[in-house]
Amino acid sequence: MREALGAKHVDDGVEDHMYDWVGESLLAALAEVAGDDWNDQVRDA
Repeated sequence: MREALGAKHVDDGVEDHMYDWVGESLLAALAEVAGDDWNDQVRDA
C-alpha cells in the first residue's frame, strides 16, 4: 500500500522539497486547532 502511494506521488509530480511544505502546513493547522494547548513540546512530539 505504501509503495502504491509513493508511486502515485511520483506520477502526480510530487518532488522531495514539497514534503517540507506539507509538514509546515500540517503543523500550522494543528497549532491553530490546538490554540493555547500548542507549545514546543507538542510541536516536537
